[in-house]
Amino acid sequence: MRLIKYFPEEFKNGLYLIPTDKDNISEENKILIGDSVIIKVFSTPNVKKTLSKILYIIKDKYYLFKDINKAVWLKNFLNYVNKKIYFDNYYRAKKAWFRLIKDLFKDLEKDFNRFMGKFINILKVLNPILVFGLHDIRKWNYKKGFINFIKYLRKHNISIVLRYPLEAHGLIKSLFPEAILNVDVAIRYFAKIHGYYISKKVARYLLEITNGNLEMVYIILKHSKREIRNLRELKIPWLKILHI
Repeated sequence: MRLIKYFPEEFKNGLYLIPTDKDNISEENKILIGDSVIIKVFSTPNVKKTLSKILYIIKDKYYLFKDINKAVWLKNFLNYVNKKIYFDNYYRAKKAWFRLIKDLFKDLEKDFNRFMGKFINILKVLNPILVFGLHDIRKWNYKKGFINFIKYLRKHNISIVLRYPLEAHGLIKSLFPEAILNVDVAIRYFAKIHGYYISKKVARYLLEITNGNLEMVYIILKHSKREIRNLRELKIPWLKILHI
């Protein structure tokens, strides 16, 4: 999650993959609010349960829905809510929002197609990064519903990240061949936690010459400036690297 939190712009407008140790796959559902809104949910083959988790996470976050331009059926409702917030009438705004969420829960159970139309519009207004945590998908008996769900979200340009155990990477990549394994972001994050800022281009070059060996990356960083914006600013001690 820290990768996404520190570099949210690298996980926008696409389907991204983050394979990780299975112990890192938490079943906690939460929302992170910063430069970008990040919604993290633990997913199972039951798509309706996953959707209800997302609804529950945003159920009292009415103040985040401000982009009226992207609203369709929500436009009049958001105008009303934002007007109430502007005049410090938060109680009325929150009450109206809860009523909307309650109606969405009803649609989720009774009219799935109607629900999905509304749900997609809500996501477009919020413009979040949806992070789906998965246990080993190879053991799922029914995968088709989840696969179609992810493809439907991407069809509507919703930003998605899949976090799953390393062992499932081959299957995930075969199910979603268009997905992006954002390895250079991991290099940038490694640099950041050691006190260095590196650009995307520098991260890609380090990945290329070290083949992802973090010990090599750290040696190169130690011989360079704290802020490395281009390849000319890299100081590469080739003799030390060749001895690893």
